[in-house]
Amino acid sequence: AVNTVVTNVVGTGLMVQSRIDRDVLQGVLGENEEDFENFERAAEREFRLWAESQNCDASRTQNFVGLQDLVLRSTLESGDVFILKTFIERTGWPLGTALQIIEADR
Repeated sequence: AVNTVVTNVVGTGLMVQSRIDRDVLQGVLGENEEDFENFERAAEREFRLWAESQNCDASRTQNFVGLQDLVLRSTLESGDVFILKTFIERTGWPLGTALQIIEADR
């Protein structure tokens, strides 16, 4: 039952669909629609770079989809999970944000 729920909920994983508030950022990013679309594409590209690598996991064992699977599975089995957002500098890797999953039974 847990596998069915996890497969149906997580599936291929949650991903970012950048839709910025143009009214708020007008003048900051530019004035035309192309500037906003370029920013949205760049934000999605940056997220994919992070999410598809194992560097998004503090222990470097999962990518973002694997972490989503683990979080939902742990929540269904143990009732609780804690996610710690950390910053880990890694040589040759431009992003430092990493997630550490702390399960309830720990």
